[in-house]
Amino acid sequence: MADNQKLPYRELETERLFFRKLEEKDIPALFELRSNPDLMRFIPRPMAKEQKDAEDLLNMIRDTVDKGEGVHWGMYLKGEDTCIGGIGFYRVEKENFRGEIGYMLHPDYHRRGLMRETIPLFLKFAFEDLNFNSVCAMVHPDNVASIRLVESFGFSREGHLRENIYFNDAFEDTVIFGLLKKEWEGGH
Repeated sequence: MADNQKLPYRELETERLFFRKLEEKDIPALFELRSNPDLMRFIPRPMAKEQKDAEDLLNMIRDTVDKGEGVHWGMYLKGEDTCIGGIGFYRVEKENFRGEIGYMLHPDYHRRGLMRETIPLFLKFAFEDLNFNSVCAMVHPDNVASIRLVESFGFSREGHLRENIYFNDAFEDTVIFGLLKKEWEGGH
């Protein structure tokens, strides 16, 4: 695949969820997600302060997709059209057949098993459609829920980067988790 070629994309679904490209009508929901301090406390990105920030985010996502550097979906309950979260592959390293998975789910939908329903679908997409050899997750060390989630799908701790991110006038650590295609294939 050429460096600037777009990554494969298709709409996806699970028993309760539907995943599609984000659109302009999703900007209010994106703003709600990215302005929520509980969601953003483990994401070293500026919180959205106004609707324009969500518009800029949507444009950045589209630019990343257009450049073939990533792919992203909005998350919706079946039968509803309000975005409740997002998931995608960021910082895709085509030359290494590796991508970073990232996800966000509105707190109103936490503890319902939605991410446990979602992650297997996107690992299948990563290994089969995107032909990744490995998927990584970069997690804040205090984000216990996310650590438990990725570990439950067989991700192994690959490393702990100490104070590798400077954000909001402080240095933060990152824990790297990874899953190899052969591990995923052996797991189901």
